[in-house]
Amino acid sequence: MKILHILDHSLPLHSGYTFRSANIFREQRRRGWEPLVVTSPKHEASWKGPWLPEEEWIGVRYYRSGAVPPSAVPGLSEGRLMMRLERRLRQVIARENPVLVHAHSPVLNAIPALWAARRAGGAPSCTKSGPSGKTRRWTTAPPGRGLCDTGR
Repeated sequence: MKILHILDHSLPLHSGYTFRSANIFREQRRRGWEPLVVTSPKHEASWKGPWLPEEEWIGVRYYRSGAVPPSAVPGLSEGRLMMRLERRLRQVIARENPVLVHAHSPVLNAIPALWAARRAGGAPSCTKSGPSGKTRRWTTAPPGRGLCDTGR
């Protein structure tokens, strides 16, 4: 079962976010699932070293979205980031055909994930966000098809 995770940033960067995500992927692989990752353009903004559009870390395939130029106009950088991420997600969803699209925080990942999943024909999608750990789930899948509920 392929699960596509959308992350703000990931390995090789070091943070609690990247280590927690890596542990989730390790456990999913142990269960026989196939986690895949797409990182937002914020990954390239934080990682100053060389990067490839596709690479592997700890047995997990990572797809990179590429950097987005900063803007002094409020909201423009975020809009560019979301459009770039949505475009990359559509490419990866078409190539990998995941059964679930899971957007990790922040909301700048969730919105493009919902756009891309909807354009892919309603691929089940969900997101978890918020510092309290309270889960918010959205799905673009028809009733009964999604792996995540609507979180009412």
